[in-house]
Amino acid sequence: RVADACAIPRRHRDLRALLDDPEVDAVAVCTPPAEHEAAVLAAIDAGKHVLVEKPLALALAACERMIARA
Repeated sequence: RVADACAIPRRHRDLRALLDDPEVDAVAVCTPPAEHEAAVLAAIDAGKHVLVEKPLALALAACERMIARA
């Protein structure tokens, strides 16, 4: 509904499809914090720019893994 309301032509039902789309340059991770690490690492591995809502993660080790991968 949001994509329709904002006239957004490209939409994906899952993260993998989004990351596989060559037209997507950047990803905003707006999931619950416990899910940030997996999405961020996948997006980085796919070569996308990443914006993550705060908090970055719930554990310092997860933050360090994301920062190291970036």
